Amino acid sequence: MSTETRNEDVRENPHGSSSRQKSVSTRLGTRDLITLGVYSVLYIVVMFIAGMPFAFSPVLTYALPVSAAFFCAPVYLLLVAKVPRRGAVAILGAVVGLVLFVTGMFWLWAVAALVLGVAAGEIAALGRFRSPGLNTVSYVVLALAPLASYVMVWINQQSYRAYLVGKGTDDSYMNTMIAAANQWLLVAIVVGTLLAAWLGTLLGRRMLA
Repeated sequence: MSTETRNEDVRENPHGSSSRQKSVSTRLGTRDLITLGVYSVLYIVVMFIAGMPFAFSPVLTYALPVSAAFFCAPVYLLLVAKVPRRGAVAILGAVVGLVLFVTGMFWLWAVAALVLGVAAGEIAALGRFRSPGLNTVSYVVLALAPLASYVMVWINQQSYRAYLVGKGTDDSYMNTMIAAANQWLLVAIVVGTLLAAWLGTLLGRRMLA
């Protein structure tokens, strides 16, 4: 190929090579899976530790999604930074959902973790897992998963109560929890979770800097 032909190719596609380099890999190697496993376990541990002080109280339990949203954010950003691959966040959501289901949490929370994990991963992939803004949005989406459980107090109390009591939750606990629910509390949980998730990503970005 002549020098003139090569120069024409460069003029026609000056970003061709860089575009190929910036494409998001869809392959998860052995090292990626090991790292993903470590951070998934860390995410779950932090989630349970963050929620434990609130879970024992049928009134304070409504703060669990807010606390988890804040403290899990740095772990999520670390995971995305260490494993910037399609499918990584979806696997995180699946692992979290499985653990939630096995430990007796309301089944819709587990389903939401899986579905929102897929959605969050695709959002982060739009910025090739390097966009602070899109990574923040993706985490906020994932952080909403616990609300799929708590919102049932307002949607279908009977089904929610029956399921959790059947899984071993004390009947008096559910009575107090349902009695404490009102419309402003639902708004507070949603807004609080969104705000906590955003603030948590700010902390996470500072830790990664």
